[in-house]
Amino acid sequence: MQQELAEKYWKLIELHGRPIGFDSGYTKEPHMIFRVADSTVRGNGGCNGFGGHYELKEGNGITMSKLISTMMACEKIQVETEYFKVLESADNYVVRADTLVLSRANTGPLARFVAVASK
Repeated sequence: MQQELAEKYWKLIELHGRPIGFDSGYTKEPHMIFRVADSTVRGNGGCNGFGGHYELKEGNGITMSKLISTMMACEKIQVETEYFKVLESADNYVVRADTLVLSRANTGPLARFVAVASK
């Protein structure tokens, strides 16, 4: 399970069914990377860097906890805030080819990511 998630640069491409395009409103590309060695997740919400812990569970379950981020003001802060809430509320995932989908039981897809070459 961890091999399909870990050590990949997952670029956020969709949030609650809406495409997320990288444009001038972001200072960095929204993304995340799962680190196996210490079970941490790190990334950027488009403006602020973040980090925390993750745990994989039976049946493609996942929880992310103890998420913290820097607190810089940015133009696209509402999208970033929504992204961080999705990370905290997701309880399962699916990886198909180079696509990762985070979901919450009975609510459908929350966020979609694509694996890209590490930045």
